[in-house]
Amino acid sequence: TPAEIRALWPVWGDEGNPFGSFQKMLLLTMQRRNEVAAMKPNEIDINKKIWTVPGTRTKNKLPMMVPLSQMALDILEELPECKDDEYLFTTTDGKKPISGFSKNKKRTDKASKVTNWRLHDLRRTGRTGLARLRVPEVVAERVLNHVERNSLKRIYDQYSYLEEKTEAMDKWAIELTTILKH
Repeated sequence: TPAEIRALWPVWGDEGNPFGSFQKMLLLTMQRRNEVAAMKPNEIDINKKIWTVPGTRTKNKLPMMVPLSQMALDILEELPECKDDEYLFTTTDGKKPISGFSKNKKRTDKASKVTNWRLHDLRRTGRTGLARLRVPEVVAERVLNHVERNSLKRIYDQYSYLEEKTEAMDKWAIELTTILKH
């Protein structure tokens, strides 16, 4: 809920990197936990504002182009510099992505007083937000990298929806900014 987001966001800010920044990126990008945890600089095109998740790391094994809002780019900008092939969210100097999610989640719950949620719920929160913002379902589902279930549509619609996804992600960032101001 908006109230829970308002309670969690400053706690994530206090946690800083890697876990606080990581959780903010989960909410902003709506991507899966392990996809975000294993993010590397060489996957990000700052000029195009795109993060390309390799198919080797996505659930459906398809590469995913994730538009990055300015809010997401600002979080990435605050991360410590690392080599192109190192992990951005790490406690091992870039050698391995972060882990220990449940231990961090317990600290977050205690500090925020928000309980009874999982990291994956941030994905659902974002998707629900896109629906509230009247983002067309096909675009919202593509933001999540869900594959069209209708095989005929999946075969015939090969469009990337990148521009529409970019617009949706920007709308979501504006919505989050509005939520955080109230």
